[in-house]
Amino acid sequence: MNDVAVISGASKGIGRITAFELAKKGINLALLARSYQVCKQIANKIEKETKVQVLPILTDLTLKESVKNAVKIVIDKFGKIDYLINLAGYPLDLKLWKKKVHEINEEEINQVMNVDFFGTFRLVKETLPIMMKQKKGVIINISSIPALSGDVEGTVYSLAKALNIILTKNIAIQYGEYNIRAYTIALGSIRTKSTYYILSKEERKKLALESSLKRWGEPVEIAKLISSLISESFSFVTGQTIVADGGVIMI
Repeated sequence: MNDVAVISGASKGIGRITAFELAKKGINLALLARSYQVCKQIANKIEKETKVQVLPILTDLTLKESVKNAVKIVIDKFGKIDYLINLAGYPLDLKLWKKKVHEINEEEINQVMNVDFFGTFRLVKETLPIMMKQKKGVIINISSIPALSGDVEGTVYSLAKALNIILTKNIAIQYGEYNIRAYTIALGSIRTKSTYYILSKEERKKLALESSLKRWGEPVEIAKLISSLISESFSFVTGQTIVADGGVIMI
């Protein structure tokens, strides 16, 4: 039986590209997003090009019942979840991104946290018992390099992304005996529509020059990293934060 991957934030960007990348490996997919029609189109395209089964599921990660329902649908269809890939994130709001600590209010923190951390947590919470029963699973969470190094901008987002790193470590420590592995990918500047194309040319160039490779990362590069992490090539690696930033920070 084919392995099964659940991908949140699957309707665009890295999530969409990851779906196609994993489909090439023969992995059945559950695509979770609020944009159901887009996920349905992606599912149809993947199924035409490959032999895998793809299940689009309308999911709002800010709602506990929506997440529970999505996981139930996956189990009813496939009977298992081998990989959980948490790629959904709060939209980049440049005005919010540029706010310093004393300018942020609690409501803004809660809005971002409800997607970037609690959305991830809700999916992890519902999926772990399934993986424990299987005695097998891989969970990938997403963070960012400002969550590791700090930055002059992005405080609200970094708070949520920092929690994802701790969540990953605790998953790895607490559930390793069930053969469950967990990783965090700390992203640098990745050229997605939600980031690259809302910036000015000057801002794009500045961010490119921050990296040792002097360029932005491509979504397919992150998709390939995810594909590698869930493989047996990393069977004795868990709990780690993988920095994918082209060499901006080195730890």
